[in-house]
Amino acid sequence: MAYKFHGPVDEIGEENSKRPIMVLIPGFTGDKTKLYVATAMNVSYTRGYDVILINHRGLGGIKISTPKLYSACSQNDTSEAIDHIAAKYPNRQLFALGVSLGSNLLVNLMGSQGHHCKLTAATAFVGPIKFDGVRLRTQLGGYYGRVLAKSMKRILTLHHDVMAPYLKSSFNIDIKKYWEDNPKLSIHEFDELISVKLWGYTKRADLYDESTCYHRIPNV
Repeated sequence: MAYKFHGPVDEIGEENSKRPIMVLIPGFTGDKTKLYVATAMNVSYTRGYDVILINHRGLGGIKISTPKLYSACSQNDTSEAIDHIAAKYPNRQLFALGVSLGSNLLVNLMGSQGHHCKLTAATAFVGPIKFDGVRLRTQLGGYYGRVLAKSMKRILTLHHDVMAPYLKSSFNIDIKKYWEDNPKLSIHEFDELISVKLWGYTKRADLYDESTCYHRIPNV
């Protein structure tokens, strides 16, 4: 996990300031280079917020040190980040904007914490209410699912030195060979092979069901 501060300095100063903080949680492959992320950061800052972008594990130019990436069930990462920000700036109001996958993580966080949530208010934008493997396979002729899988391939390649040995020793998965043998891999196939194992599930359906924010919306 890593944070990106937005503004004239790389760190928010004046810890006793009353200026509110906007925490941005981007989508599946979102980081500071994506137009919608940069726009949200700029607009929030010009409207009076100090802005902190939460980079998903393995993104934002930060190398991972343990064989763990992010997914829809990375709620603990999100919770840890917001708890850290709240502890560091106890006099600030915290607001949050989650987009797509970030929206799902945000709603899961709020629904799990209920009245103990440290956020004053939040917006969950275009988030998936339920994860649906069938829809990912068929949406736009399966194109969307393949794009997401290519994004995960790119991230795994970036962190090959950490992830490849772990996948081989723990699950006997030769990830390089698997990419070569499956050039049109979809995200549901990636989740079936990789994500369920990394997150301790036996079936993709269980991973999707427990990761979805649908169950926690009533507690927000």
